[in-house]
Amino acid sequence: IILINEQFVQDDVAIVPWLVGDEWKKIPKIKTKYMFGHFELPTFKLNAMVEMPDHGGLKSEMFEHQDFVFSGHFHHRQVKGNVIYTGNAFPHNFSDAGDDDRGWMFLEWDKEPEFFAWPDAPKYKNITLSNLLENPSAYLLPKTSARISLDIDISYEEATFVKEKFAEQYGVRELQLIPIKEEEQEFEGSEIKFESVDQIVIQQLETIESSTIERQKLIDIYNELET
Repeated sequence: IILINEQFVQDDVAIVPWLVGDEWKKIPKIKTKYMFGHFELPTFKLNAMVEMPDHGGLKSEMFEHQDFVFSGHFHHRQVKGNVIYTGNAFPHNFSDAGDDDRGWMFLEWDKEPEFFAWPDAPKYKNITLSNLLENPSAYLLPKTSARISLDIDISYEEATFVKEKFAEQYGVRELQLIPIKEEEQEFEGSEIKFESVDQIVIQQLETIESSTIERQKLIDIYNELET
């Protein structure tokens, strides 16, 4: 393995862990069949909704000497020309809502890369109540977290029944009922409670399942952060 300013080149493969400062200017000079890196390329999406702006610097057109360039970093799987963002293994939060094409990639030398979905991965959905009632099994897959926009009038009791019944029947992780027109409104005298950013973050931290990470310590650190 030859080290060239943080770039590893071996057997017609270049590995670029990260680029600092003007190191991107060396990329067009590298001639390899494949390149694996951690790039921030403009016009590609960071996730299902947000596109990376062009701040100058490295662009996908500069990989003219590679058959394929594979990059991590951005969560959304995408292909433009010879550049492929492989995406992450599963959706992480509601910014990845509806983007279930996640899993892993298999590459055999001189062949097209193959992508495989992880069928049991967690999923995030933004749906309307009318669509949910029409075909709940199409949306409420196991391990799904769903935000349900209340586009039809229902009582508080009906909303509670829908939430509890569907959560039990389909094995979902979480169902949130979200009024469309107002941030807060009452259902027959009872108020739907909306979560703050802090509440959402803490709830996510509480769901971490790990033998090496202390959930309460992470929560304490977050609570000590200055806003």
